[in-house]
Amino acid sequence: MKILCLTRFYTETSVSDKVILVAVCILYFSAMDIKKTFGQNLKKCRKRAGLTQERLSEILGITPKHLSVIENGVNFVSAEIIEKASASLGVSAATFFYNEAENSGSGAFIENVDFVVEDELKNALGRIKARIRE
Repeated sequence: MKILCLTRFYTETSVSDKVILVAVCILYFSAMDIKKTFGQNLKKCRKRAGLTQERLSEILGITPKHLSVIENGVNFVSAEIIEKASASLGVSAATFFYNEAENSGSGAFIENVDFVVEDELKNALGRIKARIRE
């Protein structure tokens, strides 16, 4: 498993970008683009939950066209949408970042990724809420 070293970039980015960056740094996407991996996994989870694009887009507060673009790997999403999708589909946010190789990986690896991504999402939300209250 390769780990991307982007610590300088990490310290100079916004909170939502940090959440996304942490997920990228943890996982190595061998032949797949992160937007495509995220989109494919979001689509799988949506279908597994029995939701249409229209219904999930309504839950996420985006248009069905925007959701389609995300699921097709054209655009990426904010940390807020990742969190909403995770909660509404009943999966860990890290689930969206696994490609097929990681999906068949060890449970310990997956648990570690889940922990780090969830922890970063909580930290990011706390910082965002604190800034809003200022």
